[in-house]
Amino acid sequence: MPSATDWENVNTSALSGYRLFSICADGGLLFAGAWNGQDSGSPANYALFYDDGGILKYLASGTGNLSGVAFDDSGSTNKYFLSTGWRVYLYNASSNIFSTLSGSGIYPGIIQLNGQTVAVDRGGYLYTVSDSGLSSLDTRAGYRATGALAVWSNPANPSNKLLLVGIQGSSGSSNYGYRELTLDGNGELPSSTTARLPGSCAPSSITDGNSGRYETTLGHRAVNYLHQATSSVDGGMTLFASTVKDGLFSYRDRNGVLQWNAEE
Repeated sequence: MPSATDWENVNTSALSGYRLFSICADGGLLFAGAWNGQDSGSPANYALFYDDGGILKYLASGTGNLSGVAFDDSGSTNKYFLSTGWRVYLYNASSNIFSTLSGSGIYPGIIQLNGQTVAVDRGGYLYTVSDSGLSSLDTRAGYRATGALAVWSNPANPSNKLLLVGIQGSSGSSNYGYRELTLDGNGELPSSTTARLPGSCAPSSITDGNSGRYETTLGHRAVNYLHQATSSVDGGMTLFASTVKDGLFSYRDRNGVLQWNAEE
């Protein structure tokens, strides 16, 4: 865990028999997914842990691999929704109660949208998540989902917001990269909306009408993380994409043209 000036060790003795597989954090709490080295396709071989004052503590086993966490502080309790390669779970930190919210399925990503928690399954279908479970939205990313989820805000008009969803199409196609879904005035995902190709219409995270250039660059690559810089760090609020095989990409001005390309 990083402090203001240096790194601190986290006690991982509770991992006995497991090896760290993934780390996710939100709302000030860090969660760790771990694997026991056995059949990686079996959810039974994964466990979840959380950081408690620099000590990893056991949370649950047989959970599938941890893929994301979303913090919800809308009520009187601190709730964390966790997505995995098996189910979606709820951890109530106030009462230290861990519970299952969904049936079996692969959930590669989850995100908090201004009070609304949204998860995506491997098929690209989106769900709202609450204490009572998952509720399917009439929305699909159009292709299988990689788990990359991010909110994009228009630097010129921050009220224009999009949910970006990483996708994976057929091998060798341009159906990779991500798709855009318009968020409403509350910054939430409507019950029914359409996933769009970046640049196909405004508002978009790339120059309107520039979808062709997008398809020949990032659109050919699988994306596992998306992140937009804040205005306090970068006045242009540059959008970044971490690709599976080709490193870090960014959407910014290159030789007078706004375009996706690899960072040098």
